Amino acid sequence: MNQRPILPATAAGRLVLALFVLVILAGLWPTVLLVNQAALVLGLPMLGAWACLIVIASTAVMLLGNRLLPLPDAIANAHPEASSVTEATSHE
Repeated sequence: MNQRPILPATAAGRLVLALFVLVILAGLWPTVLLVNQAALVLGLPMLGAWACLIVIASTAVMLLGNRLLPLPDAIANAHPEASSVTEATSHE
């Protein structure tokens, strides 16, 4: 049984993967230790501001991935309403 990870084939896919991994690493404990300071950022504790930044960054990466990476044909053909949305956005 072959259990290799499937890696992105396009440059856009590799970019989205790298950004996603960067956002995940920003939320792990070594990074959190760096921002766990007794300071306020925009009226929030620095750790709370960092958490908000991670949520915003993860949302941005997901939106970027939805824009850059096309919907696979197998999914588009299985769900006609999804393909009409994809066609509508690809003509912009």
